[in-house]
Amino acid sequence: MSKNTSEVEILTIMQVADYLKVTERRIDRLAATKKIPTFKVRFTWRFSCSAIDTWIKQQTIVHLEPLSQHSDLIATLNNFGYLAGPLPNNSDAENATRFKLAVDEFQCDHDLQIGSDPAFQTKRLEILSC
Repeated sequence: MSKNTSEVEILTIMQVADYLKVTERRIDRLAATKKIPTFKVRFTWRFSCSAIDTWIKQQTIVHLEPLSQHSDLIATLNNFGYLAGPLPNNSDAENATRFKLAVDEFQCDHDLQIGSDPAFQTKRLEILSC
């Protein structure tokens, strides 16, 4: 080990979520699907701060083309880890629901205010536990 153990900062899920400005649920999903560098201590995820910083640099998106088709949006949400579908064994209705949930979760994680009715926003946040 090249670094002194006192120089290596280890973070919890809550600290990583705060650092990345997303929900703890999002970090848990990224960790569970091995899309973010992590390790477990007993049954809890732990993260190296330097590994997270390196991962952030690798995730930086230089340019996104405008999305022109529904399938492009699904692919983009899937690439970001939001599991928008479609799943082969699901019906069209189930896949549509999965897509809607992925969009809602993305909006929630990024504090997007879709819709102008405050009651709608309050209820959406309550349902999604943001």
